[in-house]
Formats: sequence, structure tokens, C-alpha cells
Amino acid sequence: MTNYKKQGKANRRKGITFENFICKKLRPFFPKIGRKLEAREGSVDIENSGCYAIQCKNTQKYVPLSEFEKIPDTPYVKMIEGTGVEKWARPLLICKAKRKKTLVTMELDTFIDLL
Repeated sequence: MTNYKKQGKANRRKGITFENFICKKLRPFFPKIGRKLEAREGSVDIENSGCYAIQCKNTQKYVPLSEFEKIPDTPYVKMIEGTGVEKWARPLLICKAKRKKTLVTMELDTFIDLL
């Protein structure tokens, strides 16, 4: 018999560990990056990540692309010559499957801007 309460706790711990791993990898680019401690449905996992709304998933199999569509529209303030201009953050889905490489899903416009 499976103890689902323990299984849920293990899955949450696995997700938190993955979020911390992603923060550590991105810290050279975003010094104030960190996990969002207030975990709610419909919110991003990583905060202070510049113009990106980052959602992390660490699962048995890669998550479906429908998870990308669930990333909420998140405003961020970009400082331009001392004035705060509100823009929408660009969604990024960072996912890892068991014993597989970590993948990043983004919109084409975001990818082109990186080139």
C-alpha cells in the first residue's frame, strides 16, 4: 500500500531541490535570483529573474507543452533611465525528466532575441 502523504512530500522536496539547482545555475546572470517561497497555484517558481517568468518541473517524464501555457502573465519593472516601465515577463518552462537532460521551453520571439 502506498503512503500518498509521504509520496507528496518527496515530490515537493524533489521540486524544491530542482528549483534551488536552477537558481544556482542562473545566479551569475541574476545575482538576486531565488525560489519564490510563497508557493501558490498559478504563480512562477523563481523570482528576481529579470524579464523571465520561470516555472520549473522535475518529473518522471517530460511535462506536456500545455504546462507552458499555464505560466501566468507576470509583470516586471524594467528601469529605463530612472523611470519604471512595466512590461510582461517572458515565460520559460525549465523541465527535467528522470535520468534525462534538462530542457528549456520558450517562445520563438524570446529565442530570437537571445541570438
